[in-house]
Amino acid sequence: MINNSLPPKLLEKIFKIASEVCQKWAVVANSLLWGEVDLYSRYNKKEFQMYKHLTILGTVCGKYIRKLNMDEVKLWPICIVKMLQVCPNIQELSIKDYQYYGKKGDVRDLLNEILHILPNLRKLDIRYSQKYFDKGNAIDKLIETRKDLEIRVTRKCNICKG
Repeated sequence: MINNSLPPKLLEKIFKIASEVCQKWAVVANSLLWGEVDLYSRYNKKEFQMYKHLTILGTVCGKYIRKLNMDEVKLWPICIVKMLQVCPNIQELSIKDYQYYGKKGDVRDLLNEILHILPNLRKLDIRYSQKYFDKGNAIDKLIETRKDLEIRVTRKCNICKG
């Protein structure tokens, strides 16, 4: 896969021109360039830029994303939901080390929202995010009900004290 490091606005311009030249080429190119998106950024600028870009009315690149890496994002849960709503074809999602302690922008059950929004999801990685996602044993319920889903998760061991 191609590592998508060009600014979203530049990519959008390139594909707008390309799609005018040849629609078949644009479909192939969009699938290759947007197939795997990594939002990890040490300085948190990339994730907010991508959020803003994807949620602009009329932006279509989200439908090409198949694998989305949101490790260590600092986005509000509602922003994650809005991003995923415009990326319905995601098959692999990683939200490792997600933490959110505020009230503003929270979602009642983000884990359930993710499953509802992404019907094609086959792999979910929420390691080191159990403090946020495991409200009311949500992770155990997910493991029990979604046998078709490959889930990577860490949880606190109740047996081990120390």
